[in-house]
Amino acid sequence: NGPGFEEDAIRTTVSQVAGQDLSGYYDKLCRSTEEMPFTEALSVAGITVGPGDKVEVVGLTGLFAEPDAATKSLRVRRVTPDSAATTAGLKSGDKIITIDGKPAIEQSGLLMRDPKAGATYKLSVERDGLLSDMEITVAKEERKVWTVTANPTATPAQMRLRGKWLNG
Repeated sequence: NGPGFEEDAIRTTVSQVAGQDLSGYYDKLCRSTEEMPFTEALSVAGITVGPGDKVEVVGLTGLFAEPDAATKSLRVRRVTPDSAATTAGLKSGDKIITIDGKPAIEQSGLLMRDPKAGATYKLSVERDGLLSDMEITVAKEERKVWTVTANPTATPAQMRLRGKWLNG
């Protein structure tokens, strides 16, 4: 056979290593669109996880772009409908040349990695060979901060498993 794995090789190996049939669990985690059962899975090792009381404000642009070294720009791959990028007028295929007058390729973090909620940035954008100026105002979203803590009432077996998991 060629490189790679057979269709069910990883699924089968997981069950062999565990010493029990985990195919249903594997299918849930890897082959379904269901949310991963973090709370359930981590509780086995005496770990409690869930949304806490703290709320953080994050910035969202709805912009997905990648550096284009040849044009020294950020090439827009896609924009999320009803997002700050859509409101600004950005479209897939656009090339962002500058952000606030500086080369976009050097300022990509402002829009891609760490957009500041509520900040407005001036963009110079090339579309079909024509340059235009746009402004994007980063949207704000409040999110609950999740916490991960050791369960103080964990059983000795859970604590041993947690120790093995965390310490290798």
